[in-house]
Amino acid sequence: MMIPLPAVTPITAPFWEACKRGVLQIQRCLNCGHKTLPPDVACNRCLSPGVVWTPCSGLGTVKSFSIVHRASQPVFKVPYIVAIVQLDEGCALFTNLIHCDPDQVKIGMKVKVEFVSMSAEITLPYFAPD
Repeated sequence: MMIPLPAVTPITAPFWEACKRGVLQIQRCLNCGHKTLPPDVACNRCLSPGVVWTPCSGLGTVKSFSIVHRASQPVFKVPYIVAIVQLDEGCALFTNLIHCDPDQVKIGMKVKVEFVSMSAEITLPYFAPD
């Protein structure tokens, strides 16, 4: 049994295509320079429709996390770590931490992206200790 996967939409398709290639992308506003995830049709700071996809380093810092001991669905193996990772480029991403003992995760921990292919359409960006 496979975990539920996100739906690919016209707005998110470039993100998922880049993940399949092993590249983490964020949106950057051509008007004000604001960088953001999740993607949208306009900048969430200045509302300009001029947003472009740009690769990022895939490096970040754990800003918040939770260790899940009771899964919402049986397909999820517990315990697992969900986290908000602040990318070095400034925006944040809700993700899972992998290759990390739940007792070792800390706020401020440096992490790097690791891509896990889940289907022909979806490769998920997880993060691991750097």
